[in-house]
Amino acid sequence: MNNRPGKPQVEELDLDTLELVAGGSGSGGEKDGVDGTVTERLPNAMFSVDVGGHLVTVGISGKLRMNYVRIEAGDRVRVEGNRITSRYKR
Repeated sequence: MNNRPGKPQVEELDLDTLELVAGGSGSGGEKDGVDGTVTERLPNAMFSVDVGGHLVTVGISGKLRMNYVRIEAGDRVRVEGNRITSRYKR
């Protein structure tokens, strides 16, 4: 939390409680992620995903954007950090 005047206080969601690890680019190691289900499509390639009973708003990774992977509500996806990194086959 920041205590600077003029800034609204926003409660931060601890990603460790959701077992999400945002691996840095070029880390070389395998990133941990969790599986979830897309509940809603939002504007600007954002999605609302149910991850273990919590609703998380995430974006889509650049690799999925480049390959025009279409993600719909109800799809099972892999979430790493704040990005959808893969969509499971139906």
